[in-house]
Amino acid sequence: MCSSDLGHEVVTIGAANGSFVGQFSNRTYYLKINQQTSAPGGVSRDGSSLSQVSSKSALISASSGWYYDSSAHIVWVKFSTATNASTSVSLQ
Repeated sequence: MCSSDLGHEVVTIGAANGSFVGQFSNRTYYLKINQQTSAPGGVSRDGSSLSQVSSKSALISASSGWYYDSSAHIVWVKFSTATNASTSVSLQ
């Protein structure tokens, strides 16, 4: 689910319901948040700040963080979380 709160984007990912054999206990997410005319002042996940990195390749190498692609107007966010947990990412 994605929403906007006074100009700040919020993406919420719900916890998995149920289970199955072979289900991953953790997942890594890459969020692509389009149409961002400027870099956010910061990005947080569940209230904790994520580190900004200098390039998309640095983001791929990092365990978590965010990157603003100024030519494409995209904010990229990377993080891992337990499959059975919900989480929210906010752009400030």
